[in-house]
Amino acid sequence: IFGYVLLFSIIMLVSNNKIFESIKRIVIKIQRIKKLSMVLDESQDSYKKLMNKKTFSEALGWSILGKIFQFLSVYFIFISLDVNFEWFVIGEIYHTPLILGIISFIPSGIIVTESSMIALLIKNNIEISLSTLIVIFVRIVTIWIPMSVGIFALKQLHLNTSDTDDTL
Repeated sequence: IFGYVLLFSIIMLVSNNKIFESIKRIVIKIQRIKKLSMVLDESQDSYKKLMNKKTFSEALGWSILGKIFQFLSVYFIFISLDVNFEWFVIGEIYHTPLILGIISFIPSGIIVTESSMIALLIKNNIEISLSTLIVIFVRIVTIWIPMSVGIFALKQLHLNTSDTDDTL
């Protein structure tokens, strides 16, 4: 409930120009956070671009597609290790610890997510060694491989853009 209230408050602050400008005026008066006013303008511009119907629907579609592939990879890990749960139970075992990890505010929910997932697997009568193996595979496939691919792609993209900048 707190998260929804916070999210709704932030959306109202950014989308309502009168409220946004009054907050910006307050921020400008405080010496220590005066530089924040420029960042606030950029965040409002970004918000407006993201709330464009076409941009929002495209981002939502890609996000849903990514989550589907992520869930399918987790499902196939369970199947490959001969752990036959219904897809709904696998979803609970995977997503509940993810939510706990997000709530913990620790990057990638490390430790919280893994221990919660192991606890749920043990509660569903999976021995601890197999539970640990499942969690390690799931985290490698859903976090570490995509992160490595993303870092590599970012480096390649940066190299490609710096090559084109040199020619200009």
